[in-house]
Amino acid sequence: MKKIFFLITILISYNLYGQSTKKTTVEKLKTKLFLNEIWSEDFVNGIPDSWTVIDSTGNNFIWKHSLVGPRGAYIATTWNEPNPTLIIQSPSKENGFIILESDWYNTDQNGEIINPPIEMNSSIITSAIDCSAKSLVILSFYEYYRLCCTSNTKLSVFVSNNGYDWIEFDAKQPGASIANPSTNAYRAEIDITSIAANQPTVYLKFQQRIASHYHWQIDDIVLSDELSSSISSNQINNYNLGDIYPNPTNNQITIPFMLSKSNVVYFEIYNPIGQLIYSNEKTVNSGNQQEVINIENLPNGLYNLKINIDNKNYAKQFSKIN
Repeated sequence: MKKIFFLITILISYNLYGQSTKKTTVEKLKTKLFLNEIWSEDFVNGIPDSWTVIDSTGNNFIWKHSLVGPRGAYIATTWNEPNPTLIIQSPSKENGFIILESDWYNTDQNGEIINPPIEMNSSIITSAIDCSAKSLVILSFYEYYRLCCTSNTKLSVFVSNNGYDWIEFDAKQPGASIANPSTNAYRAEIDITSIAANQPTVYLKFQQRIASHYHWQIDDIVLSDELSSSISSNQINNYNLGDIYPNPTNNQITIPFMLSKSNVVYFEIYNPIGQLIYSNEKTVNSGNQQEVINIENLPNGLYNLKINIDNKNYAKQFSKIN
């Protein structure tokens, strides 16, 4: 009897130790990867109840929490079974991750591809994140995806500081081509300071549009006030964006920027309710440049300026006053 009791005690102790070790390993890994963390989500408890999942197609094509690979006629050997070789290799993948299985959603109950395929328009939105007293806010996350079938496919991160005005950033890995997979566990990093800095309510929205196949997996989403060695504030891939001046203003704004090479630059202005009210594109030579935009006819309010260079979006805000 004593031997049986002793054996049970060992098994219970081993199980508790194993659980403790796994949790400690994940926490240590997070601490090592993300210093100066403001907020993070590793989906250890699934998708938070306070988050919002939206499918604008009306087909219930939604983001889900998963511990297994994607399903579907194109990417799985057996169409209705997860492909274990396609699991995102993120640091805390053992906790699970979020996935949009667009290939699965375009496979019918007989394992046949739906024709014509249905393009995705699915979003997942965080609850409010407090970035008060943070003058620098960097968003990073791990992703793994494959898209089909046109260059117009969109994987986007939208950022808002009020829940209804959104600024869009391209979430795709630079250089990744259509129909070919991204790097598994590519770490995306986006400077969202111009929208999120010193804001008590910051929202993130991950959205896939147009692409009908194959999958998008995301894990270990982090907001931090520290830049990695790969980027510096408002400087990504040698494109440097300065502060808008004057700000506030009553007649015009000036946007200083620097290009390391000649490039097409897109300028857009969105009003306080998120409507596009100004757009312009021009080819700009390398070096220090500036763009002047007349805004004297705009009503008073807070406006978002978006600049796109090489499919990367940079955002700034300015105020119009009389």
